[in-house]
Amino acid sequence: MNRSLVLLAAALLCAAGCLSAPFRMGRDVKTADALVALLHENGFETDHVGLVRLPHLTEEGQAYRVIGADVIQVFEYAHAEQAESEARRIDGRLLHRAGGAYYHRGRLIVRHLGTNGSLGLVLADALGPRLV
Repeated sequence: MNRSLVLLAAALLCAAGCLSAPFRMGRDVKTADALVALLHENGFETDHVGLVRLPHLTEEGQAYRVIGADVIQVFEYAHAEQAESEARRIDGRLLHRAGGAYYHRGRLIVRHLGTNGSLGLVLADALGPRLV
């Protein structure tokens, strides 16, 4: 019985440690380069894979493969007002057609294509909660 309690306590401590994210806060992320740097600081490897255009956004974006599986597309606008205007147009119908999770802060709109929850947490911390 004592051994079971020790194993249970060890499992709980491990789970608590796994749930507490040691991420660097990203509240000052204002550019695509700063976002990529924040990802690197948090242990995510990125490969720039090229330019991307989406029909519902006016700016051309940069696509990055993150950890070899997920992809983020980063759209950096000249003015925060333009990014804000386009972010407001991202709604449930668009998400259903286009897929992915969208984030917005300041001059950036970021689309996350993938399922890595840790990456989603870093993006949400840096850019705010998912749109819609």
